[in-house]
Amino acid sequence: MKFKMLCIIFVTFYYLFTACSGTDMIATLYELQKLPEERMEETENSSPEEMSPTTMKTAANLSSPAEGLVTTTQPSSTLKSATDQALKKVKDTQRPVTMSLQEKTKLKLKGSNTLPVNPRMPIDIGVRLVLESIKSIDVDASFDFYLELTWYDHREGNLTVFMSGRDTNKFSWMPDIYFLLARSVNFVENTQYLSIKEGNMLFDQKISLKIPCVPDPFRYPFDTVTCTILMSSYGYDESDIRLYWSREGLDFPEKYDQLEYIGFRWSDHNRMYTESNSVQYGASNYTILSASFQFDRLYSVYIYQIIIPSAILVIISWTVFWININVTPARVGIGVTAILTLLTLSTNRKQDADSKYLLLRTSLLDIYIWSCFLFVIFAYLEVSMSDYMITGTPKKISLGKSMDKKVTGKMLTTKSRIVFPLLFFLFNCIFWSYVYSF
Repeated sequence: MKFKMLCIIFVTFYYLFTACSGTDMIATLYELQKLPEERMEETENSSPEEMSPTTMKTAANLSSPAEGLVTTTQPSSTLKSATDQALKKVKDTQRPVTMSLQEKTKLKLKGSNTLPVNPRMPIDIGVRLVLESIKSIDVDASFDFYLELTWYDHREGNLTVFMSGRDTNKFSWMPDIYFLLARSVNFVENTQYLSIKEGNMLFDQKISLKIPCVPDPFRYPFDTVTCTILMSSYGYDESDIRLYWSREGLDFPEKYDQLEYIGFRWSDHNRMYTESNSVQYGASNYTILSASFQFDRLYSVYIYQIIIPSAILVIISWTVFWININVTPARVGIGVTAILTLLTLSTNRKQDADSKYLLLRTSLLDIYIWSCFLFVIFAYLEVSMSDYMITGTPKKISLGKSMDKKVTGKMLTTKSRIVFPLLFFLFNCIFWSYVYSF
């Protein structure tokens, strides 16, 4: 009887021991199927009193999962296969020990894409524009610039790195610079680099801008065109970010002399200048940087193609004063031809104008063309009056009671030979004096 009781007690303890060992193994496999990050997080968040023996054993052997399995009882073949699969899954999810420089840099800069808040606030950001090329100048002008931004980020104080190429601006926090009133802005992704040297940040990127320009319609084509670039921070006011022009603000890599191909040249007065202003928007103040470019239009082509031909037509119209007064058809033909040619010139000028904006305003070029047109019209009227006075019975025009002399057709033609050239010369003196007075 005693022997039977001992056997029953032994079998009972054997089954209890086997059940506990199997539960511990299953718990171990459950822990091994978790990612290393999850096991570490559970270990850190759990207190020693709350951790079970299995959890403590697995956490203690986290760096070497195989050692954790050694402390358990010897598994069967099925259990061993499941254990091998769990170990393989853990090894596949672990981060490789060797990482490239780009991955290490990316980890270093991870989480630094927010505003670097520090006691040195507000952040001073230096802005510099380097002109590469000018594509066109009109009411809108197209430029290619290199935008250079410099600032300090204390979070990268121990980092020295240089990166170039696409997506470089995603490795760190970048100033949210935007261009006010710009028609279009194109950031070229392949042409950018980021240099970090002990927290001193330097970002450079090529951009294409289309910005508004303000010509002087009245002085066209002797006007000066002013193009202005306005820059500011989009979301941060002066309590967070302050912009300033670094170095000279505007710069050229070399002497730029390609403007003649688009019909302009640099202004003789102020070809470039920069300003910095604080403007209130809503309840906050924002720093706005402005850069202006001034160009003088090349008007020589207008002189050769429009002004000189118009003046020549006026001079040709004077030949009617020297043609025999009795040859009316020849005199009329010259006057009509001059009038039609001037109308053609004025029509072509409207079609060839640089922009529709200039077509809506009266310019100095219009004044000169229509003044020449009036001189030709008056010459034609003189032909009509002199012909009327000599046809049929000769007629005379009285100059008034105080004057005894009467004007005849021949006298009118003779006087016109002096009066018309003198008036046209006086008009040109006044016109060109005004053009060159500014």
